[in-house]
Amino acid sequence: TRILLSHTRPEVMTGTLWPLVRSCEHWIGLGYRNRGGTLDEAGMLYANRCNWAQVLAEYAKATQTPLESLMSTEEIAAVEGKGDPEFILYGKF
Repeated sequence: TRILLSHTRPEVMTGTLWPLVRSCEHWIGLGYRNRGGTLDEAGMLYANRCNWAQVLAEYAKATQTPLESLMSTEEIAAVEGKGDPEFILYGKF
């Protein structure tokens, strides 16, 4: 499993890195999605699905690891867009 985090569109990087892409079973490209509405770094990463929790969720999906074994219920809800994003943005406890 390889997860690409890019400051650009992941499709462009996937094409550029094609030899790496085809040599692995699971390739996940995360990066710029043109989803604005934020003025801080944590919000930008969340909007583009590139923060630590969203990367971990993609890893769990690719490796068939139960997400519950990696994150709290509140963090999972935030990743799924059903809970308070503050739990994964700024470490709200």
